[in-house]
Amino acid sequence: MDLNIIKKSLIDKIDVILPLLIFIFTFIVYIKFLAPSIILGDPAEFCIASYTLGIPHPNGYPIYTWIGHIFTLLPIGSIAYRVNLMSAFFGALTVSLIYFIILKIEMNKESNSSLSGSNQNSFFNIYRLIAVVAAFSLAFSVTFWSQSEFAEVYTFNAFFVALMILLLLFWSKKENNRFLYAFFLIYGLSIGAHASNILFLPAFLIYILLINYKTFLSTKNSLLFILLFIIGISQFLYILIRVSQYPTYSYISPGFNEWLYLIMAKQYSHYLVFSASEIPQRILMYLNFLKENFLVLGSLFGIIGIIELFRKNIKVFTLFILMFISNTAFYINYHVFDVEMMFIPSFLVFSIFVGMGIISIFEFIKNNADNFKGIISYKDINLDIFSIFIIIFLIISILMPLSFYFINHDNINQNEDRLVNFTYESLKEVPSNSTVITYWYPYTAFKYFQITENINPDVKTVAVDNQNLLNTVNQNIDNKNVFVMHNIFYIDPCYNVTPFFEVPGSGTLYKIKKIV
Repeated sequence: MDLNIIKKSLIDKIDVILPLLIFIFTFIVYIKFLAPSIILGDPAEFCIASYTLGIPHPNGYPIYTWIGHIFTLLPIGSIAYRVNLMSAFFGALTVSLIYFIILKIEMNKESNSSLSGSNQNSFFNIYRLIAVVAAFSLAFSVTFWSQSEFAEVYTFNAFFVALMILLLLFWSKKENNRFLYAFFLIYGLSIGAHASNILFLPAFLIYILLINYKTFLSTKNSLLFILLFIIGISQFLYILIRVSQYPTYSYISPGFNEWLYLIMAKQYSHYLVFSASEIPQRILMYLNFLKENFLVLGSLFGIIGIIELFRKNIKVFTLFILMFISNTAFYINYHVFDVEMMFIPSFLVFSIFVGMGIISIFEFIKNNADNFKGIISYKDINLDIFSIFIIIFLIISILMPLSFYFINHDNINQNEDRLVNFTYESLKEVPSNSTVITYWYPYTAFKYFQITENINPDVKTVAVDNQNLLNTVNQNIDNKNVFVMHNIFYIDPCYNVTPFFEVPGSGTLYKIKKIV
């Protein structure tokens, strides 16, 4: 049998087995640290929405709730654990796609004969090793890893971002429009994973034009691209239909205006503050996030990767740098406490830069092999200087994601939240037909236990902020049993507030009565 055929068969198998192993290993690690129950706030709400096919907070995330509902059908653990598992699954899947992306970039480089055609050399598998290192640099970066351990949209969205990049790279290699058809459909669907993906539109369109501008000259192609994208985003019509059916849980009431308000996420517009004077400070904030996720060594590799990609593959560089800039430039102006999570798409792109940086250093060493010729003799052992140099460099590269793991794993572990237990226990204690007035984070926990475990479902739970607390109390005080959480209330002197249920170190539930 032809030796080249055997080699190609083995290579094809490696490119199936390696990403599969990456996925399995990462998934196992994520499961080890997975949250056993709900996390307060949005994660708890996502569990409820997935379970009931309900409507979560803006922009509604329809495709997330659909896939989340499938995970709730798994015969393992609680509803929360199953939806948490979804984040781990798509986090691990995203990591395996990073491997493919880096290899695809290398395969698409006309100058790189080691990964294409029959000109295979001894360095061939080194590129695959580097792709594994880059994939794990994302897997165990602190922000991405943390969001893989409980129900949230960020790893699910990262999967869409990685898949779209991969589809564009496949298309740019073969220029088969079927890849673009799939891309535009996936792009439309991805808006239901996170609306910020619309920011990538200039990057995507410019890349397609750079590869082959004639693609858009075909009216048939252009119309089909638009149609597929519209099919993807038509998922938001589901929300309008579903809310009219009064699902068990819905963030909004039925109505076109309410639906439009939800999908446009207008309630978050005030968080977006463009202030020129704050830009330097916000950029430093992002750079600190980057260093926190990739450490100094990873950040250095990433910077080298940006430079080298610019020098060697301007089209791919344009795609990635525009994606990177569009995400960071928008969210450095977004003033929320958890803004770091919004940068995950840019961290994903940076992990690709990390891989390209390691490859560029490796290729520099390989191309200057003559400068490293020589033998070091020690007793009866003869050591080749070039091989030693390569081995040391690869060891340092491999140790980088390992260091991410050991530095971050203690902070990642999602132990059961005591406040979650407090909401569970206090919900069981309050009388039926009571009203519990609380803020958003405990509210989602109360609703979760009421809906998924049928604990005191007749209790009315209301989420308010401090400013609206007193008005909400006044509206519900006719109910003989009104309760508030300890850390949100500022009550008028005409009310008597007494502790009703308390767990030291976790929380207190207060009963309110109007003084006659």
